[in-house]
Amino acid sequence: MTSTDALQVKQAVPYKRSTPLFAWERTAPPPKRQEVEPQAPIDPVYGDGMALDYKGRSIRAIPVNGVPWFALPELAEALSLPQGEADKLVHSPDFPAHARLVCYESPEPDPEVTTEPGPVTMLSPVGVWWLTALMDDEGSSGQALAAWAKREAARLCPEPAPGDPAVFLRLARAGVRPPYPWKYSGRRAEWIELRWSDTGNLARGWTPTAPKETSQ
Repeated sequence: MTSTDALQVKQAVPYKRSTPLFAWERTAPPPKRQEVEPQAPIDPVYGDGMALDYKGRSIRAIPVNGVPWFALPELAEALSLPQGEADKLVHSPDFPAHARLVCYESPEPDPEVTTEPGPVTMLSPVGVWWLTALMDDEGSSGQALAAWAKREAARLCPEPAPGDPAVFLRLARAGVRPPYPWKYSGRRAEWIELRWSDTGNLARGWTPTAPKETSQ
């Protein structure tokens, strides 16, 4: 694992030894379900990589339009979640595609290293909440990590773009709210606000699912 200090980020390019640490590409939405995706800001701007502290652990992050996105390997480790299980959760049909990015990590220049870097999945603050909401957990560790990601986003990006799906909880798909958030995850107020969008959904011919059903 390499340091992320003073790193530059740009959109996905073919791998070369001289490329920056993170080269980005958007992941495709699940093919079996047509989602109504929230609109992210046009022309995303990637900042320099950083390492954030979570209970003494170092979690890599990259600002996208000022909002920190977090490395899945470290998130899984903080949750004591096997990496393979974490990968399945964030690529499942229930996980919103707009809440994840895939990057390729470039190793330190070394003439003896000939292997290409592997992909690293990054999650938005909302994506961190989705990960903790989908995992099989009693809630304590998941709530703490989701609340931390939300606080870090508010600290590093106090004025995000209105409606940025990386920051604000949105309908999971047409007319369906996400699972009811845990008390300390920091997302309950946003979930409650989604109820007021049901009128607009009905006007589009959508049928919202009852809160009790979406909370299970």
